[in-house]
Amino acid sequence: MQPPRLHGWHHLLPAAQTLSSAHGARCAVLPYPAKPKPTMQPSMIARAIAALCLLPALPGLVLAQETRLAPVEVRADHQDELDPDSLANPYRVAPSSRPSVQTLGADEIAAYAPRDVFDLLNHAVGVLPLYQGRKVPMHLQIRGEGNFAYIIDGAYIERDTGARILAALPLDAIEHVEIVRDATALTLGPLVNFASAAGAPNDGFIVIRTRKPKRTGGHLKAQVEGEGTTALEGGAAWHGEQGAYAGAVLRGFDTDGQTDAHTARDNLTALALGGIAQDRYALDLTAFRDHGKFDFQRANAQAGAVMANQKWSFDPIGTTLFALNARWSWDDRQTTLFSVYRNELKATFQQGSFTSNAVVLHANEETSTGVALKHGLRLGDTLLQAGLQYNHWETPTGQLFYEYAPRDEEIASGFMLAEHKLLGGALVLDGAYRADQKNILKGVDSYGHSSAYNASTFTDRRLPIAQFVSLGASWTPLPDWAYTARYAYGAQSGNLAVYTDVGTVLHDEVQNKAEVSARYAGLAEWVEPQLTLFYAHDENYKYPVRFDNTTQQAIFAEATAHKTGLEFSLHGHLGEDTRWHLGWTHLFYDPMVDDHGRTAPRNLAVMNLTHDWKRWEFQGALQYVDAFSSNFPTGGAYKPIGDFVRLDLSASHRFALDGRPVTLMLYGRNVGDAHYSTQVGFEDPGAVWGASAQIDF
Repeated sequence: MQPPRLHGWHHLLPAAQTLSSAHGARCAVLPYPAKPKPTMQPSMIARAIAALCLLPALPGLVLAQETRLAPVEVRADHQDELDPDSLANPYRVAPSSRPSVQTLGADEIAAYAPRDVFDLLNHAVGVLPLYQGRKVPMHLQIRGEGNFAYIIDGAYIERDTGARILAALPLDAIEHVEIVRDATALTLGPLVNFASAAGAPNDGFIVIRTRKPKRTGGHLKAQVEGEGTTALEGGAAWHGEQGAYAGAVLRGFDTDGQTDAHTARDNLTALALGGIAQDRYALDLTAFRDHGKFDFQRANAQAGAVMANQKWSFDPIGTTLFALNARWSWDDRQTTLFSVYRNELKATFQQGSFTSNAVVLHANEETSTGVALKHGLRLGDTLLQAGLQYNHWETPTGQLFYEYAPRDEEIASGFMLAEHKLLGGALVLDGAYRADQKNILKGVDSYGHSSAYNASTFTDRRLPIAQFVSLGASWTPLPDWAYTARYAYGAQSGNLAVYTDVGTVLHDEVQNKAEVSARYAGLAEWVEPQLTLFYAHDENYKYPVRFDNTTQQAIFAEATAHKTGLEFSLHGHLGEDTRWHLGWTHLFYDPMVDDHGRTAPRNLAVMNLTHDWKRWEFQGALQYVDAFSSNFPTGGAYKPIGDFVRLDLSASHRFALDGRPVTLMLYGRNVGDAHYSTQVGFEDPGAVWGASAQIDF
């Protein structure tokens, strides 16, 4: 029997619409698929739609026999969106997931003086940014895994596209960067990715919130660094008395890059925001546009002669993103969230050589669109939330390792979450279910083929529904003690668009994951420890065994992998003027799966220290990465990388000029001049020194 389709929802809706309308509720559903399909039994996603339509009616059903209700005051604004427990927070996760969520706010962004979001993530616990001179130069490992996705103001962006956006997004326009290291959080977005080279579900999310203006004013900022790097930025903002706001940031960036390294880059970026926030409702609009040129770093001899002679660029490259987010608070018990987005990327990939003048041009076009609906309600000590999401991704030109091969994929998803408080709220239990249905409208069947240029194509291949279940508990027996525990199960098919050796067949993947954490806040003001243990058992885990330099393809295999790890963090205050944070991640890998285990460092550590003195702020950030290995892009041979210590320093001075705040900053990245690699053949340029000046008005 074929897997359930996403059509056939209409026979579930009349009853739900009638019942919800009777109690003043509204129901929104996703559009029917363009092509008619034969009717099947309703899927779990379809049932989720019906349940979501009924949710607004539940309080009316419970209270139907009461003749009079006390007046309810609804209080919700943009500040509620940042409250981790508020239903107005679109990125809310269950309490048992929160120990694995780290937030880097505007203060940290300003103090670290990072080059971009990826440079900022060097300071996150359990996260390792990877740099390579390839078509997607910026990538990440989260707890040793590379499957994740980005969410930018509600827009779900697959990891390769998101990497290009975040490399250009103005850091001063970011309110929060949230790193969700918990692979069992089921309410944020699809756990299967687009064009993913591996079958594993997303092991985390990077959530970006842009900064909503809180006052009327603006800023000008100038920045200069080594390697001929300059940046100029200006912003203006308006905030009305009734909660309306508007703002815009324009940034120009240009760098010559390291000598003989082919790392020149320039871009012009614009970000516009607007919206309104009232007690009952909120509406937020985001528009982002970037246009420029990007040269890919030249590989050194460690990557091999073929790679070392490749001269690649995106010239030009442009990205456009529009996102709309809306909230409606029915009363103090229930809130509905809605978001819709569209992202477009257009680029010309220039593939040349350092040994000849020949250049081959490839058009790279990509679009992604999506819509999401969530509804949550509180009934006494119980919280219920359900949601629907639809995401569509298309590249009509092909790109990356499959130029000339169009790709078109869609994912329809549904989730349900329930939480219940016991013991006066000291114990919170939660359970969630998620279903992701992936349909490959146009794909490349890579199995048994050695090149994307001769691989067969296919259309309308609907994969079996990927299903995920999680259970969690959060217990606070005493005010200073907190414990959490989580378990998750996931099952999905092997991705049908990766390259294998002839005769190799990849099977469905099954995951079992668990986490426990403990935190104690009563030791002393200067220190607060937290310990998290995590475990994952992956059957048929997909991983690259080598890189074929002739066809420019990563060749995949599968294995059963076990991963156990711990995260230990300390943070606190030393007096009123000094803040510090220490984070350590240690990974234990099954030695029987050596190929998988050795491609991630076993130890990652970060330490940050901030000290305020009069009008000065001093910041030091230390990063340690253990030695590990990479077989990309070496044709299969594992070579050592990592094994470095990086130190970033900054000093900023604040004063007033004619009544306007001014901030001057001197900073250095990698001041120890460590020439390390996180991908074979691509070294960090070493120490970079810079200065910036900003005036606010």
